[in-house]
Amino acid sequence: MEPLIAVTARCEIRAVIRFLHAKKLQPVEIHRQLSKIYGETCISIQHVCKWCREFSEGRTDIHDEKRSGRPSISDEVVAKIERTKHLNRRRAISIDKEGNTHRGHHMLYITWTDLLGIVSILPTDEVERLLLHGSIQ
Repeated sequence: MEPLIAVTARCEIRAVIRFLHAKKLQPVEIHRQLSKIYGETCISIQHVCKWCREFSEGRTDIHDEKRSGRPSISDEVVAKIERTKHLNRRRAISIDKEGNTHRGHHMLYITWTDLLGIVSILPTDEVERLLLHGSIQ
């Protein structure tokens, strides 16, 4: 059976949960009603319980709380990168945190990401491919 409402916003679902919770419905019944209207893609029973608990504890906002997200690059970090770029690249980039010298593209990427405060999760061969094609500079 096709859902009556196919596309929804998170805050819309939460508003419905808040309304039905205020009417003293149990989370299971709230989920049952949501499933009838929104179909199989609606919020899980666990999330309905979570939101009922949040509303019981006094939460009134149905929107997501602000999160830090991906860290932004400050002017200070940009200046630090610019200073490092103007140094002898091979010497400046091939020294790790312990002072050991290394050669290779993966060390270049790791050092630059350390400078930016980003943790690399790419495999070494992928990093080397990106470096050789100029995707990472």
